[in-house]
Amino acid sequence: MLLSLMFKSRALNYVIFSLLIITSEFSFALRLDDSYTGVWQGIEIMGCDLEIANQIRKTIPLDIGSEFKLSNKEKYRDICNKHVKKYLPNENVECGFIFFTDGVAYMNIQVLPREYNNQFRAIPIPDHPVPKIPDEVNKVYMKIQDRMDEMAKRTGTFPTEIYDGGFIDFTDPILHELAQELTRIAFDYNEVILEVVRYEPDPMTRADAANLLSWTRHPENFKYIVKWDLLSDSYLGVRNNLARSFVFLIQKVESKEILNDLLQLYCKMVSLPEHTDRNKALYSIQEVLEKDPSLVNAMDQACIGHIHYIAEASILSNVGGVAKEILEFMELNKLEKNTHHHS
Repeated sequence: MLLSLMFKSRALNYVIFSLLIITSEFSFALRLDDSYTGVWQGIEIMGCDLEIANQIRKTIPLDIGSEFKLSNKEKYRDICNKHVKKYLPNENVECGFIFFTDGVAYMNIQVLPREYNNQFRAIPIPDHPVPKIPDEVNKVYMKIQDRMDEMAKRTGTFPTEIYDGGFIDFTDPILHELAQELTRIAFDYNEVILEVVRYEPDPMTRADAANLLSWTRHPENFKYIVKWDLLSDSYLGVRNNLARSFVFLIQKVESKEILNDLLQLYCKMVSLPEHTDRNKALYSIQEVLEKDPSLVNAMDQACIGHIHYIAEASILSNVGGVAKEILEFMELNKLEKNTHHHS
């Protein structure tokens, strides 16, 4: 689960340094200090030629199995930048880390295309005051954030999340009670929270509202995500949280038209040059295709090409591994259709 996006530049264009804290596939904000350590597992390099990526891997002096120290983040960044610039001197490159909560760490190198910011939606100005996240919702939400921070700092552990109820829940008893309380309250504020995601100028507040939509439990929100193009938000935290909030509900969508529209949005998202976008889009595409396998035929060549590239380039199980699973599913589905056709 992707838990955190740390040391991220507030600038929304070219990010120089980032840290992602992950446990499996999804995302929650968490504040960490420099005491965290782990073990280096490898180097994830995306956005460039596969041969160049392999050359960079060979030249960066990273000993697999050696200790990763969060306190050394500046040193790691300098090493990354120095070696990447040898091979990609004219590119905009993001050097960061992906740190799994079981202690496994990856250096994360992303080559950023120059024009990708043009793909995002403009935040419309409504003809009425922009609503705020209701106080009673925010109060419980902040208790969840505080409890997660406390667990991380006191015990070094991260809460285990469960999704059986169609919203984010936790095995930790205190967080479980808070999640149950939040989903009871948030259900009635769905329209307000959705409007915050659509209209709020502040990206961090939009990201919080996108996270809260998990607890409102309204599958009909999918049609507004499509209609208002909410997954094309310029802030990656909003895109991440929105996709994460609704991946649990895709199986409840019965409209093939909405599923197809969602597939096109996730295909756009999977092309974006951020780990969080690839990760959420791939899991969401997988859910859509499992819900309606015939939509394999609705995927355009550009989308399929991005998934093929990710399957080849990514060494992460929750990115490259998922891409491989999607491609295998597509092949199996085609084989099943062909077998059925000839029988």
